[in-house]
Amino acid sequence: MNDGGPAFPIHARLTAPDGVAWRGMSLRDWFAGQALVGLVINPSTCSPDCPISHRAYELADAMLIAREQGGTR
Repeated sequence: MNDGGPAFPIHARLTAPDGVAWRGMSLRDWFAGQALVGLVINPSTCSPDCPISHRAYELADAMLIAREQGGTR
């Protein structure tokens, strides 16, 4: 699955004290979080059989596809 890469890329590679590379939030997660804000404000845009969190990721995936296509349909 395309997660869009890091939402806030940095030039230097950061590592945690235990030596594990820290990558941060994916662009997909960022898009889903932004979509979630709108869905919480207007929950009527989500059907009862689709939790708001799932809908947020559906919208995030659609934004990633639009981004790949240059923002046009």
